[in-house]
This record gives sequence, C-alpha cells and structure tokens, in this order.
Amino acid sequence: QRMIEEKRERVEAFDVIRGVMILLMVFYHLLFDLVHLAGLPSWILYNPLLNVCQPIGAGIFIIMSGAMSRYSRSNLKRGGKLLLVAIIVTMVTSIIGSAILFGILHFLAVASILYALMSRYLEKIPFKIQPFLYGVLTAVSAVIVNTSTIRSDILWFFGFPGKTLTSADYFPLLPWIFVFLFGTWFGKTSQEKKLPDWFYNIKNNFFAKCGRYSLYIYLAHQPVLYALFTIPSLFNKL
Repeated sequence: QRMIEEKRERVEAFDVIRGVMILLMVFYHLLFDLVHLAGLPSWILYNPLLNVCQPIGAGIFIIMSGAMSRYSRSNLKRGGKLLLVAIIVTMVTSIIGSAILFGILHFLAVASILYALMSRYLEKIPFKIQPFLYGVLTAVSAVIVNTSTIRSDILWFFGFPGKTLTSADYFPLLPWIFVFLFGTWFGKTSQEKKLPDWFYNIKNNFFAKCGRYSLYIYLAHQPVLYALFTIPSLFNKL
C-alpha cells in the first residue's frame, strides 16, 4: 500500500508545466479575440510563429494530462467528470453561436476513458518500445488525417469531419490520442524516478496552482475575455 501511495505522490513539475501551458492558451485566445472581436490585424494571430507554437503548446498540455493519468485513482471517473463538463461547454457555446463540438476538453475526457478501458492491454507493450511506437503513430496518423479526402458525419471525432462540421475548437482522436498515450509513458517514467533530478526539483507555486486549477481557468477565461470585448460595444450602442 505504501509503495502505491509513493508512486502516486504528485510531481509538482507536471502542475507547473500545465500552469504555463494553460496561461499561454489564455494568451492565444486573447489574441484570437483581439483579431476577431476587436478588429486588430489578422497577422497578430495568423503568423508562422503561432502556427508552429499553437499545436506544440497543445501537445505539451496533452502529454502532461496523459502523464497525470498515471497518478489518478480512477481515470474512468476522471474522464466521466470531464465529459460531463465538456457536454455543458458544448451546450453553452452552441447557445452563443460559437459551438465547441469536440474541443480539447472533449478529447481529454474521451482519452481518459479509453485509457482506463485499455490500460491493461497497453501495459503489454514493452515499455522501452512505447515512446517510439506512440511517436511513429502520431506522425503517421497526422499525415493520414491531413492528407485524407475522407469526409464523414460519423467519423468526425477520429479526424475526418463532414463538410458541414464546424467547431470553434477541434481536437480529434487522431493524431492526439497517441500524444496522450506518450504522456502516459512519460508519467510512468517519472513515477519510477527515471527522469533527470532537475525535473523533480522544478518548483513554482504560482504556476503549480494554475496547473492544478487548469480546468477552472479553461472554463472561465473565454467568458471573461468575451465579456471584456463585447460589453463595451453594447454600451456604445445605447
């Protein structure tokens, strides 16, 4: 029992990194609103630097979430709670006319549930092979999704959206599920103290708190930003 508890001991580095990533996500969405709601030049958001950094940042956040699944007592419950919140997000965003049908929150919910159901089988894959396997599958599935002409109203959550699908945030299972699974390998590596010592010494109270409350920050930041940009314009029309 004691060994299990030690393995589940929280590594603050994961919270710190998640905290940094969620704040960068807030900054990205601030730029989005500045362009689409405040009318600033589009190059502020759509430029080569952000085109590269945005998926990398999302990937790091997903890896951290996958790693934290190693520390969860029940990924099935964790995923179920996230899925419930994600459904509420879809309902609310649909009302305001910017529906999120399968965003990062939906993805993390489904990924957690799938991992809970499949972990016993995934553990049969040799541990040393896992990072290379997940890396290759990420790259191959990304190429398939980005080059495929398949469009389906049934397979949209796999990465093959129908022509009528519109989602303000879209993170399909392919290729992101393999990024999440890479995170589960990384989480186990950290549990077994196989990472460099400096990783376990990463400490920052502010970013760690942001990481621990990343779900609440995610849920709150867009309504706050949206209100900041729309309320003044409403008053101007009065």
